[in-house]
Amino acid sequence: MSLLPLARSSSAPARVLTQGRLALALVAALSIVASAGCSSQTAANPAASLAEPAASSPVASPVEPAASPAPSPAAGGDLSALTAVVTKTRAAVEAGDEAKAKTEFEQFEAAWKPVEDGIKEKNPKAYEAIEEAMDGVSGQLSGNLDKAKALAALSSLEGAIGQAK
Repeated sequence: MSLLPLARSSSAPARVLTQGRLALALVAALSIVASAGCSSQTAANPAASLAEPAASSPVASPVEPAASPAPSPAAGGDLSALTAVVTKTRAAVEAGDEAKAKTEFEQFEAAWKPVEDGIKEKNPKAYEAIEEAMDGVSGQLSGNLDKAKALAALSSLEGAIGQAK
């Protein structure tokens, strides 16, 4: 009789061990099946990851590209703030108001910062042209105002901004 409990106790751990291995194997198999299912959908249809989730649509439809994507306002963002500053500065120069022209152009740096890095990355030539033209305008507004030279510098800056569009 003492052998029976020994036999049970030795087979119980073996049974638990076998069940544990079986559970581990089942979890591993399910993980493999799940990951294979996910990767095969992406491999078969790379656009599917960009489309709506499969739950909302039983059949994945390919993503159609836009006929002609709207051009970004600039390589680095919206340049309208830059052109607005140039326009206001030009009006002050044309009016002969050197102090106002300087004040208006001081706003250029604040408008330039948000778009500067994007333009530098995507259009280095336009970036350099804008930086150079900025220096030209600043130079013209730092001393006695020469309207013709200041207006020429502002036109140069407008052209440089146009390169970035």
